[in-house]
Amino acid sequence: MLKSDLYVDLLYGAQDAFGAARQAAWHNKTSAGAPIEEDQLFWLIETALPRLERNWTPLLSGSGTSMRLSGVFCHKTPLAVYADSKMPSGPKIRRELGDLLLVHDHQGRDARRRAVLMQAKRMDDGRLKADNPEQARLYSDWPRFELRGHGRDGSSFLAGERDFTHSRDGVRYLILDDARHPGHFPYWFDCPWCPIEGDHVNGWLVSDPRGAVGLPGSENFATTFVNMLYEVYPPRGQKAKRYPQGTVPALGKGEDFDTTVHELLTKTFTKELLTKERGRHARKRGEETGFMGNTSGRLPDSSLAFLSGPSASDLDPPGSERAGAGEGDRPIAIVLVETFGD
Repeated sequence: MLKSDLYVDLLYGAQDAFGAARQAAWHNKTSAGAPIEEDQLFWLIETALPRLERNWTPLLSGSGTSMRLSGVFCHKTPLAVYADSKMPSGPKIRRELGDLLLVHDHQGRDARRRAVLMQAKRMDDGRLKADNPEQARLYSDWPRFELRGHGRDGSSFLAGERDFTHSRDGVRYLILDDARHPGHFPYWFDCPWCPIEGDHVNGWLVSDPRGAVGLPGSENFATTFVNMLYEVYPPRGQKAKRYPQGTVPALGKGEDFDTTVHELLTKTFTKELLTKERGRHARKRGEETGFMGNTSGRLPDSSLAFLSGPSASDLDPPGSERAGAGEGDRPIAIVLVETFGD
C-alpha cells in the first residue's frame, strides 16, 4: 500500500500531469470552441501518463511499492442496450457504456481491485449542457442492460443482462468544463509563480450521479485518481473481483460490474486502430503508454497477458475493428494502475 506521507506529493504530481493534459487538449483542439470530449480523453492518455511517470518515479524510489501505468485510447466504445422507459416493449435504447475506465490493481499480500467507469458531460458557465434523457437514465437509474461490442479477436461480450444497481461507487460523471481557465475552486497550491497548468486542474471534475451533478460535491479529476490508490471513505471506485487469466466469468451472480471491468480490460483494452489524422496530429489509437517506477522491488508481469505482449505499433489493426458492427462511434479511454508491495 502507498504510504500516507506520499499523498500530498502524489496529488501535486497528478494535478500537474492532468492540468498539462487539458492544456494540451486546448492547444491542439480540432474544433471551434472548447475541445471535444474525445480530444480531451486522447490528451489524457498521450500527455498525462508520461508526465505522471516523470513526476511519480522519484517519489516511489525506495518506498517499497512498485507501480506501472498503462493506458489506451480506443475507438468504438461498447454499447449498453436497454429498454426505453417510455416504450418498454419498443425498440431498445443503445448508448455508449462510458467514456473513461480507471482501474487500480494492487498485487501482493493484500491484493485488491478498484474501478470506476465514467461518462463525460460538458459544462458551460457552471451549468451542465443538455443531455439526452435516456443517456442520463443509464447512469442515474442503471436499468438492466446488455453489452454489445467486440474484442480484438472479434469475440463478443458475454450475452445476457447486466445489473449495476449495487455498484454505484463504480460509476461517475466526468464533467468537462468549456471554460478555458475554470475558476470554480482555488488551485490547491495557487501562487503567482506556479506553472500555467494550474489554470486547467479544475477543468476536469468528477461528480456522483446519485446527487446534484455539477459543481456541488465535485472534486477535480486528479484528486479522484490519487484517492483511488488509497483506502479512503467514501471510496473512490468500486471494489471488483480479479479473475485469473483464462477464466470466463458469468453474469447474474452479483458480479456483473466486476465481470464488465474484466471484459473491458481483456477485450477493449487490447484493441488498436489504424493511425487517424485529427488536426495536424497523427494519432495512434490503442497505443499503450506504460512505465514502471524505479522502486525497491520489481513489478511482476501483469496478470493481463497483453501488457507483456508486443506494443500496438508492432501489430496490424484487426479487421473486426474496421467494421465496428454493434459498437458506438465515440472512443473510450482506459487507464490501468498496477501497484505491487506489502
